[in-house]
Amino acid sequence: MIRSNAKGIDERLDAYNKENAGHGVEALYGHEFRHHYWGDILALYVNTGDSYSETLSYIVDKDEWIEGGCYADLVERLPENTRSI
Repeated sequence: MIRSNAKGIDERLDAYNKENAGHGVEALYGHEFRHHYWGDILALYVNTGDSYSETLSYIVDKDEWIEGGCYADLVERLPENTRSI
């Protein structure tokens, strides 16, 4: 089930970004419109500046948080046709 931001997803990612001196919250996109709030976003993550350092990620379709994983862990859980902007 794809959820809206009612659970404070954006706020949690923003707080993690600030607390850990991140480089912002970024999105990974699919190729189809999925939801009125998320659009074609598949996942969100905090850019730490290093693909293999620990970060916080959220997978929209699964309503799943990845805590302590890295960017590479997130990408492995998404479809191959995922793109980043």
